[in-house]
Amino acid sequence: MENQMAHHWEPGNNNSANPIKVSALLYTPENAVGASLFWIVPMFISLLVSSLINIFAYTNLPLHGYSDLPQIFTGLFTVAIFCVGLYFVYRSLRIYFDRRISLLAIIFLWLSTNLFYYSSIDVLNSHSISFFLSSLAIYFLLKISSFDDVANLIKMGLIMGLLYIVREQDILTVLPFFLIKYFQKNRPLIMHFRNVGVVLISFLIPLSVQISYNYQNFNTWIHPHFKTSQWNFPNLLSYFISPKRGSILFYSPSIMLATYGLSLMKISIKKIFILTIALQILISSAWNEGSSYGPRTLITIYPILIFGIAYLLKKKFPPMIFLILSVINFLMMFYFLLVATGVNSSGIDPVTLQRLRNMIEWIH
Repeated sequence: MENQMAHHWEPGNNNSANPIKVSALLYTPENAVGASLFWIVPMFISLLVSSLINIFAYTNLPLHGYSDLPQIFTGLFTVAIFCVGLYFVYRSLRIYFDRRISLLAIIFLWLSTNLFYYSSIDVLNSHSISFFLSSLAIYFLLKISSFDDVANLIKMGLIMGLLYIVREQDILTVLPFFLIKYFQKNRPLIMHFRNVGVVLISFLIPLSVQISYNYQNFNTWIHPHFKTSQWNFPNLLSYFISPKRGSILFYSPSIMLATYGLSLMKISIKKIFILTIALQILISSAWNEGSSYGPRTLITIYPILIFGIAYLLKKKFPPMIFLILSVINFLMMFYFLLVATGVNSSGIDPVTLQRLRNMIEWIH
């Protein structure tokens, strides 16, 4: 489920899996297991529903994860997770901004970035889950007043652990902010040991699933993802302006505008937010995005960037600019679906046709 290419996209065999691709993906070092933990629930429900339909309606629905019902259930669940993430973003914004500004900022962030694409067109990916976990973590960090409360430490440890096993670099969206807030208060050494121990144990609970997967399939405790050839030397210029890399300028220019707005804010956490954005952009520029729409690895910092959008709107920045960026975003989506990924001398490949079909159905 982590990679749509494991599924046959031709309408004639929509309920079948490609054994070769499935086998290859299950043992691909790049795969993290975090999203799969969330998808266990909809997958189980969909297979249970399929089994009941087979029993009482005398049908023969496939009982594997690549048929229609599991995909529909998992897709709807992922969209729901994304909406919950938006709710926590809204709650975070309301700490500093009024209701109108908060809602407008969320709408413009969604429409003018690749967040729209991954939450409505290409939903069977981990990006919406990364967004949800990051939104939840930022909200907790803004609201939590005491990090000596064991319950709060457990929450943060679990969230950071889940972020790490969804996409390793996602933890860097939360960890610097957590450390800054934690060390603002002086504590006895024994309290530090206790608190760090609670966070580490909580962090290791979800991490143990990834470690077990790595050892079982690759005979190593270290995630082999770090050894793949998809990591390169950071190339910031290409990451910002190259249309072939899903660059920020061409696919999500709102990121630069939001960062500018954030730099104008007069809040104590501004510096750590900007440092986090810079760190994530630097790391992402070293990663081969592959066939992706825009800078997908930056989706985890959108709950931070949105503060910059909200601040600009509060200071009477023309909303029309964000509307124009939204229109450009939609045009770039069509460009990506038709030109960047799918059109060649043989026509349009099945994956592109399926994506276009989904997009047209969504619009209608």
